[in-house]
Amino acid sequence: MNDCLLVERQNATLLFTINRAEKRNALSGDVADALLEAIQEAGLDPSVRSVVVRGAGSAAFSSGADLKERAAADANQKWQLSRKLFNINQAILASSKIFYASINGWCLGGGLELALACDFRIADPTSIFGWPETRLGAYPGAGAAVILPRLIGFQKAKAFLLNTENIDAQHALAIGLIDAQSEEGCASTMCVERAKGLALIAPLAQAAIKASIRSTAGLSLDEAFRVDGEFRKPLEATLDYQEGIKAFFEKRQPNFVGG
Repeated sequence: MNDCLLVERQNATLLFTINRAEKRNALSGDVADALLEAIQEAGLDPSVRSVVVRGAGSAAFSSGADLKERAAADANQKWQLSRKLFNINQAILASSKIFYASINGWCLGGGLELALACDFRIADPTSIFGWPETRLGAYPGAGAAVILPRLIGFQKAKAFLLNTENIDAQHALAIGLIDAQSEEGCASTMCVERAKGLALIAPLAQAAIKASIRSTAGLSLDEAFRVDGEFRKPLEATLDYQEGIKAFFEKRQPNFVGG
């Protein structure tokens, strides 16, 4: 792991800090590589339940792709850099861990796409959201045009993606882009506090819920119920389900082991 991404741990939560404050935490190829590696390592650690992604400093969560790096690249290299950001988002969506985006300041382009891939987004009142790509001859290349409509609805997504003006945290909350607005300087703290509640959910159940929601999106109702059953049925035989029922009758907190 290079120093463009800092990783620290608070109990069952990892904090990923994009460490390029002087560049408004722009997502270079090196940052993308480090993020993907960290996400994959977190996925292999059963003691990790959640990840908080944030930017260093107070100016930005992330201003998006590193445009100086893009300016020096040819068309194929630009596409490969976009694919790196796409691969990060796919890894987050597919992960069994719950990802929180702790947003402050600028959250633009590829940085906003990174936040969209997270399960929950909590923003500081200073947060500003937007799509600079639409003013540069392109549009977001890491999945926003697919993810955003599923998050806030097709009409709102279309209006936001085709709007060349940025929006603030209050507007973002109103359209469902973020899940909560924290007090100033408190987004990371709110993310970590919310993540603590995951201890009350068995790890396998957590993973199954996230997988079912992702896998059933867009399916017919009957097909969605069938697929959902494939995720739900295996939980019947787990030690954690037995422990959860036993703890309920013994009026205590369950001790889940992930099995």
